Amino acid sequence: MQWVVVICFAVLAWAQSAPGGYFSWFVFGALWTFPVGVMWIASLVFSLRREPRAVRAAWRSWIVAPSLVLLLALGVPLRLRFAASLPALRAVAEHAWSASQQGTREWSTHEPRRVGLYGGCWIRVDPHTRSVIVEAPDTGWLDSGGFAYVHANATPTDTPDRYRRLWGRWHQVQIDF
Repeated sequence: MQWVVVICFAVLAWAQSAPGGYFSWFVFGALWTFPVGVMWIASLVFSLRREPRAVRAAWRSWIVAPSLVLLLALGVPLRLRFAASLPALRAVAEHAWSASQQGTREWSTHEPRRVGLYGGCWIRVDPHTRSVIVEAPDTGWLDSGGFAYVHANATPTDTPDRYRRLWGRWHQVQIDF
């Protein structure tokens, strides 16, 4: 049972590892996670009623599922993939910022490119929000997700896009179509 829980976690972790999430992977993972979670809880209750000492002796295996749920609730998959991609994101942000003449004009890539662990990203500079936006493909459901390096001192609020601070000047952004 624990391996099935770990596989469901892996699918949901992948779905959550991109800004805005991979919607189709999330739906697929959720459709499998719900029945697996019900079976896990039922087996825990059954085991507690039949063999309480055995459950207490094997508490480490029973703590796996709640620990994985906690990791998802804290957004750890997104933060780990972001941290692994941070050097490439910084390099792209510096290049785009200098190509836009320090944010005085709009600038964007002509074709998608790989940025760290994210493939097919579009990079653009938004002079209104003074930010470099790295848009990840196939994210979100009715919007698109990405990362933004904001050169202003505060998080942009006067834009239809939604910014949420990740680390330092880096933000997770949901881009409205």
